[in-house]
Amino acid sequence: MKITTEMIQATYQAAKHVYHDRITKNDAIDSLEIKHGINRGSASDYIVNFKKMMDGEKYTRTKNEEATDYFLTQISVHDNFPNPRFSRSKLPFHLG
Repeated sequence: MKITTEMIQATYQAAKHVYHDRITKNDAIDSLEIKHGINRGSASDYIVNFKKMMDGEKYTRTKNEEATDYFLTQISVHDNFPNPRFSRSKLPFHLG
């Protein structure tokens, strides 16, 4: 299944809410599956990737280029790079 732009935007918002403890990971996955038709495994991967990006950690789960760019842009604009280890210059580290 192709992940659409709308799905990417929804997963970003859900992942952000999980990261900030506004919703549980399982509730976010349920919502993404029900409201947006996103596969549970994919939803989980995107949520895990967001956390790792925010924490400046390497992630190896699959995420398409559009999603990676969207997440990085949103984090830089709205979250002000909360971790100094996170930056676009470290993208190859994240994708490792």
